[in-house]
Amino acid sequence: MKMFFKISLLSLIPVAATVAAIVWLNHQHYANIVQEQAGKQAPALLQRYTELIQEALQGAANELRIMAQTPIIHQENPDETPLYLKQILKRTRTDRKQIKPTGITWESFGLIESDGTAYDALTDQQLDLAQTPYWSKAAKGTQVISPLQISAASRQPTMTILVPIKGAPNKPHRVLYGVLNIGKMLDMIKKIKVEPEGFSLLVNKDGDIFAPAVSNPKANIFSQLSKALPADSLGTLVQGMRNQQRGQLNIRQNDISYLAYFDTIPLVQWHLAMVIKQTSLLSAAYRLQRYNLIIAICAVIPILCLSYLLTRWLARPIRQLMASFRNIGPSHLKLQGQSRGELSEISDIFNWLIARVKSEKSKRLKKQKALSEAEQMIKQLFENPSTIMYVVDSKTLKIVDANNAAAQFYGYSRQKLSQMDITDLNTLSESEMQKEIKLAGRENRDYLNLKHRGANGQIRAVEVRSTPPFPMKNKEIYISIVRDISKLRRTEQALKNCEWRYRNLYEYAPNAFFSISAEDNTILRCNYTALQMLGYNRKDIVGHSIMALFADTPNGMPVAQEVLKNLRSGESINKVEMQLKHEDGTALWAGISGKPITDNEVNIIEFRLAAVNLSELKRLESRLHQAEKMEAIGTLASGLAHDFNNKLGVMIGCAEMAMMDTTKDMMIRHNIGEVLKAGRDAKAIVQQLLEFGLKKKTEMESIQLGPIIKETLKMLRSTIPKSIEVLQNIEPDPGAILADRHQIQQILINLCNNAIVAMQEKGGILEVSVRNLDISNEVAGAYPELDPGSYVKVMVEDSGVGMDTRTIDRAFEPYFTTRKKDKALGLGLALVRGIMKSHGGIIAVDSKPGQGTKIELFFPRVDGILNLAPVSIEQQPKGRERILLVDDEPSLVDLGKQMLKRLGYQVTGKTSAFEALEEFQTHPQAFDLIITDMTMPKMTGELLSRKMQHIRSEIPIILCSGYSDRISEKKAEAIGIKAFLMKPFDIKMLSETVRSVLDNI
Repeated sequence: MKMFFKISLLSLIPVAATVAAIVWLNHQHYANIVQEQAGKQAPALLQRYTELIQEALQGAANELRIMAQTPIIHQENPDETPLYLKQILKRTRTDRKQIKPTGITWESFGLIESDGTAYDALTDQQLDLAQTPYWSKAAKGTQVISPLQISAASRQPTMTILVPIKGAPNKPHRVLYGVLNIGKMLDMIKKIKVEPEGFSLLVNKDGDIFAPAVSNPKANIFSQLSKALPADSLGTLVQGMRNQQRGQLNIRQNDISYLAYFDTIPLVQWHLAMVIKQTSLLSAAYRLQRYNLIIAICAVIPILCLSYLLTRWLARPIRQLMASFRNIGPSHLKLQGQSRGELSEISDIFNWLIARVKSEKSKRLKKQKALSEAEQMIKQLFENPSTIMYVVDSKTLKIVDANNAAAQFYGYSRQKLSQMDITDLNTLSESEMQKEIKLAGRENRDYLNLKHRGANGQIRAVEVRSTPPFPMKNKEIYISIVRDISKLRRTEQALKNCEWRYRNLYEYAPNAFFSISAEDNTILRCNYTALQMLGYNRKDIVGHSIMALFADTPNGMPVAQEVLKNLRSGESINKVEMQLKHEDGTALWAGISGKPITDNEVNIIEFRLAAVNLSELKRLESRLHQAEKMEAIGTLASGLAHDFNNKLGVMIGCAEMAMMDTTKDMMIRHNIGEVLKAGRDAKAIVQQLLEFGLKKKTEMESIQLGPIIKETLKMLRSTIPKSIEVLQNIEPDPGAILADRHQIQQILINLCNNAIVAMQEKGGILEVSVRNLDISNEVAGAYPELDPGSYVKVMVEDSGVGMDTRTIDRAFEPYFTTRKKDKALGLGLALVRGIMKSHGGIIAVDSKPGQGTKIELFFPRVDGILNLAPVSIEQQPKGRERILLVDDEPSLVDLGKQMLKRLGYQVTGKTSAFEALEEFQTHPQAFDLIITDMTMPKMTGELLSRKMQHIRSEIPIILCSGYSDRISEKKAEAIGIKAFLMKPFDIKMLSETVRSVLDNI
């Protein structure tokens, strides 16, 4: 301890001297330190404020540029200017709030049209800026920032930013402008200073000083600054700033030194300067130096006293230090005690501390190695060729670095990518980005779905994941990992298209589809075809029981219950015919097929049904049955016609024979003539019946329509109600037509019956007219189906209920009728049109509801009328040949023998085909001609003819029939039939046919 006491006592004097020297040197250099600190503080302060003002002005200009790119700003309707400017104000962050912290506010904002007229969106005023020089420059497509001005409204300093809006080439641009009030910014600049007597000022690029004098920038403001700095020094300062961007100027005036620091605001090329008076700056330093000197002198005496006390009690602190070392040192370290001394003990402790430090250093090196390995791993991960990564500055959004995978993906070099902003890659607008960020938050996603553009202009869908921002090399950065999902998006789109096609196929399939819940029979879903077939809306079907769709008929609900029972048992159904209920209450037929659907546990979860509309098929079946009935009637009619023809043949033949034998009594001849006329009419009716049943082609004849129509109306008069008045308007000689008179009667009867039904409730007038009509090229336009020429026009007009356009369009459909089903008469107007077409004419219908119906028939006119009056027996061709006459009707055989004998022939009559064949076998050369009936019991005329041909092949045969199509011409020629004689025949037909066959042998 004594050693330490002596050393402390001897070192007391040098310590005191050293303290005094340090205080003195500190006093000498303190002024330089203060000046150096001011030299650092002022430029930093200036840079901060210039960047702040630059950022505020740039932000205002950027907002105007963003607004100028808004699609709605390109509308050119002046009347809508207030509306879309206010809409723009809503879409941007621009409002009356200050652009903090500079205090800049928008005083005015609006749009200047190409002619110089302007609209202010904040004050709703119309302005004329056509003579403003900076408007004309902006109208040429250049962004303009105007010089500083004093606003007439607020008396505040302002500046105007003008941004052109792209327009048509070679035309003045429309301009978006904003007036910034920068008064508070200038007030802020006045407060910038480093020392109390210092001041700041703002100088524009023309050398005008705006701060601290702001009331009138064009006035001489040097007098206002003369107390701080003489006017000539201000000129020197302004001139020095105009030659540099930033720097420091030393000005000396009247033995007074000034320091001026200045910096530039790049956007407007203004200078912000800070002037410091050196004497004022160092005054505090001088005062502090004096105070430090006094304090140092006063501190020497206490230091001397304390040094004395320190050396006196030095042993105690050393022991305390030793105790502390023992507490710090390891418990196993054993010291020698006082015999070794304090220094030896302290040495042991320090040795232990050195060992501890080496151990910690080894651990630190291991950690550094692990960190280096981790950095290497991260670097390898960053350079992974399959992972697109880039590093972005979180504040400026500039790309700091990108890996090779990113360069290959975007088509840029890594150096080029490092010079780009992330906005150069992202094609989404700011609003779209905000929507995507919000959507990712709602969906709890850690990635964003964006669209990035490559160097070749191709836009691809990407998925971007980013780390939180973290500091690195004086920057705050984040790392983004990009995944190309364009193929995935295309696959998703293909899946959507496939789903759309499947849904479209399902919805518009030709069959109706239903999915039925197996639990409660409710309809889970159905397609559009089902809705169309049943006439319901989807909400009226889905969620309701399927049983509500079945009609309450034997083929409706009962069958449906049985079908559902089978489906629940696991069976499928196929084309079960059932009746469904349409929305209008009617029942329609449908063919139902379906099967049960099970889950993975083989439990039935739903039934799927397919329905085919069978209503049209059922109607076709009904028509087929009706057609079969008509065919059966036709077959029956042909059989009846054969027998009836036989009777008619006897009647007509006997009447003709009687007419030949009566020459004087005119009344008898008249009566016989009426019998012949009735017989011929009956023959025509039978022929029409055959044509109806067997579709035989009619033979046309030249007739007059007038007598036929009069006769038909006379026949119908007894069936027409007395409430209907019948008018005839028939020209005396309208001309002849080539037609079948019975089909003409059928047309007229059909049309008159339709007119009677239309007037049966209220009565009316039925008018039938016939007249001659010449269709010229000019008139033919009214009837496009008619060629120019001569026609006979028949018109049937009634004053009944009439028809609407829809009914007229369907009037010619087969089986269509407006009457009740039990009163429908069949083909109706469809048959009429068919007959008119076969006659080379047309039918035209003109009708309106409540105004009656007019039907016009146009028949081509022909010249000449056939004379069908019977001729006398002397006029008929005769002969003396031998004839074998065969017919199963005895009366016809007797009549035929009389006719042939009167014509001079030798006749043998037989009423049995077997007797006739036996007679011919016995005497084959006794006959020159065979006349046989076609239809006979046990042996037909065809079979009889074949057998006779076997006996004598050259024998001529005439076959009598009520219908010539019973046997083909080729077949008739093969069995030797030379002619057909149609029943019932008269003597003229018989004589001409017989003579024709015999003369051509």
